[in-house]
Amino acid sequence: MQKCTILFIYSLFLITSSFAEEKAETFILEIFDSKYKVVSPNKFHDQMSVIIENKSLNKVAGKMVTSQQVVIDYVSIMPGAHQSVEVGKFKGQRIFFVPLTPPVQEIELIPGKQSYEIPPKRNR
Repeated sequence: MQKCTILFIYSLFLITSSFAEEKAETFILEIFDSKYKVVSPNKFHDQMSVIIENKSLNKVAGKMVTSQQVVIDYVSIMPGAHQSVEVGKFKGQRIFFVPLTPPVQEIELIPGKQSYEIPPKRNR
């Protein structure tokens, strides 16, 4: 009886966690070979950073910019590595990651948005 109760509670936890919204305290930008994935914080704050994780098989180079084209920082990340870029002082401005190699569309980092992918998932 006790094993059944534990199994039931565990299965409820798995079911509810699979429907949970993916959120972070800072921006997380994951780079894959065929897509980019962004996990956003609920709101922008003064100590905000962007963690860029290169999960692709290639070196990635890019830059973080504001909507006014102010360059925040340049990044160069080897496969399997990550880098953090501080963006807190740009609160109130739109922030973008612009991939330079390989070149792909710029990615806006939007606080409060559910996790999203570039290119977006296609429904089948």
